[in-house]
Amino acid sequence: MKGENKIQLCRVATVPFAFNSSLKLIEKIHGPQIHVTLVSSDESGGEILKSAHIGKFAPINISREISPFQDLLSLFKLIVFFRKHKFDIVHSNTPKAGLLVSLASIFCPKTKFLHTFTGQRWETLTGFKRKLLRFFDKLIIKLDDKVYTDSISQAKYLEEQEIAGSNQLSCIGEGSFGGIDLEKFDIEKKQKYREEIRKALSISNSESVIVFIGRIVRDKGIVELVQTFENLNQFVPNIKLLLVGPFEDSGDPVPEKTKISIEQNPNILTVGHRSDVEKYICASDLLCLPSYREGFPTVVLEAAALEVPSVVADVIGSIDTIIHNETGLLYTLKDDGELSQSLSQLITDIDKRIELGINARKRVIEKFSVESVKTAYIAEYKRILS
Repeated sequence: MKGENKIQLCRVATVPFAFNSSLKLIEKIHGPQIHVTLVSSDESGGEILKSAHIGKFAPINISREISPFQDLLSLFKLIVFFRKHKFDIVHSNTPKAGLLVSLASIFCPKTKFLHTFTGQRWETLTGFKRKLLRFFDKLIIKLDDKVYTDSISQAKYLEEQEIAGSNQLSCIGEGSFGGIDLEKFDIEKKQKYREEIRKALSISNSESVIVFIGRIVRDKGIVELVQTFENLNQFVPNIKLLLVGPFEDSGDPVPEKTKISIEQNPNILTVGHRSDVEKYICASDLLCLPSYREGFPTVVLEAAALEVPSVVADVIGSIDTIIHNETGLLYTLKDDGELSQSLSQLITDIDKRIELGINARKRVIEKFSVESVKTAYIAEYKRILS
């Protein structure tokens, strides 16, 4: 640390969207002890960073995909920017930003470089691209001063996969990249939002609602969720499935058959991407996350803050958001029978659902609020520089 001066911190991500879940935390970190500068591509969402309560937003375009010429240009700009501002710490997240920032560290020896993994893109890939992305993650770990994961189980997984050696990775606090904003996910507004959204979507008070929040793509488990819901709906009639998130037609789209099922089933409701997800959680009775891979899915904790329990696939990252049978239910990934049983249990056993929801909220307040995560991050930044 430079005498009594503030810590000069630069946070870097590939695109503005990558700051969405952590912006509230970053705004709280920026203050008497730390001055924060944000760097990302200047594209959709950049206006939010420009108006954020931080020190500065500096746009440097970073391509999400491999693009040799653009990547070299971005690397050069990052090196010049870091050397000019002489940051104490540069902390990256997202794969491409992490790679370029780690390469830039070679040319900025007086700065501490940190990175946080928030999931692994290579996990569901095969062939050359999987090998290449795994190599990039190893390179980030080798070049940076300290590397974190946003969940405890993810750190163990990367060691098992031989991406990292023993004790090369750690997790700040008990996980979460941005913490949960209890002002936004306000339990006092739950009934108001519940009535508002149910009225807008023509959902009666007698119907139970299962909500999914995220991108509507195959590796989020949408195929299994839709199929399981349709089978369950034959025996439990008064239920709705609410999908909050955008359909993506590139990369990993859901099969046409699944898309038709979603469009034609009157008990499956879609509302697209929403920034006010808290309202749709409040309108629901439980959340389901059948995703194949996650870093640390914040949405489970957001639901927990509103006393809405979750049914979650037992994959790396996701398992850190649930204490099974205490704050929610875990089921075996792609086991439709077990998924159906878990959903049915929480739909029919209202007392159990309420108990899990209350326990889940207590855990969020204690371990994952923005304030508690902020304290852990500031302590870690000071430790790195001491």
